[in-house]
Amino acid sequence: MSEEIQIDVGDYKITGRKTAASRAVDRDRPPLIIALHGGGFTSAYFDCGGYSLFDRASAAGCPSLGIDRPGYGASSRLPEGDRAVPRNAELLQAVISQAWHKREYDASGVVLIGHSIGSGIALYIASQATDWPLLGVSFSGLAVSAPSHIPPFWNDRGPHEWIHTPSEFRMGLMFGPPGTHPPGAPELSDSVSKPVWWREIVEMYTLWPEEFSDVCSRVRVPVHYRQGDHDALWANGQHELDRFARAFTHAPSVDAGFVSNSGHCIDFHLAGKAFHEEQIAFAIDCSARLESGAAQ
Repeated sequence: MSEEIQIDVGDYKITGRKTAASRAVDRDRPPLIIALHGGGFTSAYFDCGGYSLFDRASAAGCPSLGIDRPGYGASSRLPEGDRAVPRNAELLQAVISQAWHKREYDASGVVLIGHSIGSGIALYIASQATDWPLLGVSFSGLAVSAPSHIPPFWNDRGPHEWIHTPSEFRMGLMFGPPGTHPPGAPELSDSVSKPVWWREIVEMYTLWPEEFSDVCSRVRVPVHYRQGDHDALWANGQHELDRFARAFTHAPSVDAGFVSNSGHCIDFHLAGKAFHEEQIAFAIDCSARLESGAAQ
């Protein structure tokens, strides 16, 4: 079960939740999994009902920390400015630094897990030097090109607005067809949805395609990337996946692939359990790589 937390960095209050590793698993210095949610959700996205990444990480002997990004949950909003995503990354890097240096976790280092806009922010963080040990980054729900089958809806609102997206919108764009998710999963995701900062959406569809190559080229830790094969928010296809994966020119390893029978929110699909197990296994492997390297 997760515990609510608050971390203050300067004038900013950042909330979230943490989950301890199960005492039933004897894992020496496991990775600390830190998860960054997408637009229109909170850290509860990763800790929801029978779809909880955090519960599964705990059962595998890994502690986890979910952060409510600025403006989500009870976290302070960022002031209006010319950018949102890089400023998210800057503030959250400081939040992670404070959490790590409190020494509350007997962990080997941090593995970032991101979803959707949170994936972009995780990659911005991973592309910069940190004063805490970053072991790897796993992300989903992100690609490099806007899809051709939907109009440029990101131009429909002012970037400063916070918009609650209708459930039918999320159902159509965030979930795969009937049979790919359990009954009630879309409604459960609705229960943890919040208004989204439209500026983030605008940036991800207009600036991210121009910046992803530079950002990814500066990531120097192992990468795990999964995309739902029915993701309707991004252009899909092997070409797009390969194009993204090739951008990680300095990562020691890149594991990129599709999750079959899944939409944008893989976590809430029938494939979600296996997907979480992959992410957790990746995090544990990143920690093992560090320990192996330290022993040599």
